[in-house]
Amino acid sequence: MRRVPVVFCAVVLLLAVVAQVAVVNRLGLPFGVVPDLALLVVVALALLTGARSGAVLGFAAGLAADLMPAAAGPLGLSALVLCLVGYATGRVGALAVRSPVMPFAVTAAATLAAGVLYALLGALLGDPRIGFGSVLHVVPWTWLCTLLLSPFALFLIFTGYRRVTGGDTAMGW
Repeated sequence: MRRVPVVFCAVVLLLAVVAQVAVVNRLGLPFGVVPDLALLVVVALALLTGARSGAVLGFAAGLAADLMPAAAGPLGLSALVLCLVGYATGRVGALAVRSPVMPFAVTAAATLAAGVLYALLGALLGDPRIGFGSVLHVVPWTWLCTLLLSPFALFLIFTGYRRVTGGDTAMGW
């Protein structure tokens, strides 16, 4: 990535993590779940920049989320999950060019995969908050909340990235 996209990606990721901790996590949404803004930003940027950048951006966003004061769970879990999701999303990003619906399908799959990965890796690492009942309750509702925000997030990030780069993306669109 050139200098301008790096700055754009860093600012967007930082804003997403701060907004997640300062605003979104404090919303009194039903079922006690909230959308994952950092995940949405990582998915959108990985679609635009490719697998390598997606992995780096995912790791950076996850590490920032893990280091925030309100973070819960094992240190590095978010970094690992978002790194893997960013890489996988970047790998299929070239397919997202084919249809205007594909970015949303990729976002849906990535959001579900992230929820399942959080649950599996959290259980393997001995996170006491993760149990079968809580996973069945939290993962679907978090997935739905995140998907409801995805059209707005994808539009804003895609438009901002294209404006900053002059339409230049790693995926050629």
